[in-house]
Amino acid sequence: MPKKLKFLLVCEGPTDIAFLKRLNEKIAGNLGTTIEIQEMSPQRDATSDSYPPHGWTGVRSWCKANRVKSENEINSIDSPFKDLLRRKNWKALVSVANADGLIVQMDTDIAEEIRDLPYRYTEHRGSRRDFCHEAVLYWMREEPSLDSNYYILLPTYALETWLLAVHEPNESVFDDLTKPFNYEELPDAESRLLELGYQAKRNAHQGQRLKKKEIQYLEYADKVYEKIASVKERCREAHLFYDFLIKKNAAN
Repeated sequence: MPKKLKFLLVCEGPTDIAFLKRLNEKIAGNLGTTIEIQEMSPQRDATSDSYPPHGWTGVRSWCKANRVKSENEINSIDSPFKDLLRRKNWKALVSVANADGLIVQMDTDIAEEIRDLPYRYTEHRGSRRDFCHEAVLYWMREEPSLDSNYYILLPTYALETWLLAVHEPNESVFDDLTKPFNYEELPDAESRLLELGYQAKRNAHQGQRLKKKEIQYLEYADKVYEKIASVKERCREAHLFYDFLIKKNAAN
């Protein structure tokens, strides 16, 4: 019996935490193990029982603060704090937590807003996902690797795309599209989900938006898992993430 897996999680917000915890729990059962997710950022406030504002900029801030520091950076500060700075990085956090790795989740709909790389998304020749992957690695100061204890989870355009991929391409919500189509190329997953009858809320500035409560996203994760084979086929990122969990489980 393989030991349980444990991952540290950095993501955009509480609904992502709820969704990913539940989905990992379901996948773990299929793999014959358990998966523990430890929230790193954002973290629930014990007093208010709520999460602070976070979003993709919170993901960026955490990655930058917990990058592996160079010796030049370490040597540039006063001596008493050098060891502290040397230990303040994501690899040390994974080790101290006795975790199997770090998961960093960020939607890629914000690619155009990332401006701290040497180049912009509009100048990038790769996909939206590729650009955001390079951005997270840049913030973490890491090199691309297929054999690492981190996974950068980058649904295109958003995690809700996986929920949309539960629905068959012949459903009426897709009648405006030429078949076959790529679910990950649809920038309007949220509006299509609203058209399908998913719970909505009215935003004073943005009109109807998908209702984002943790309880709903637990249910959404269940729906995605029920159709996980189809979701993996229709969303490459879901397939890659599932494979990552399989490999981590096999390594145990």
